[in-house]
Amino acid sequence: MDHFRFESPYCDSFKISSEHRGLIMQHLIVRKLTRRELEDKYLRLIDENYELKQEKNMQKDKIKILTTKVLRLSKDNSRHKSRELLFFDNVKEVQ
Repeated sequence: MDHFRFESPYCDSFKISSEHRGLIMQHLIVRKLTRRELEDKYLRLIDENYELKQEKNMQKDKIKILTTKVLRLSKDNSRHKSRELLFFDNVKEVQ
């Protein structure tokens, strides 16, 4: 990876992070692509982004539905417990 070294007095202390190195490589690759290839990649990314947004929204809706179900079940469970307590209290009073 010597092509990333810079001719500078600071080059010994300057190190490129792996993220930055990846960006540089992507820029070099993009320069070699034709306009048509770039347009195809761009349209593919737009389609992929749209699909991901749809999937995210569907998952968000599922989470809302499941949260509602859990809340209902917990409320029903607490109601049943309070009814059971009342029933047992009444049974104790009768005895």
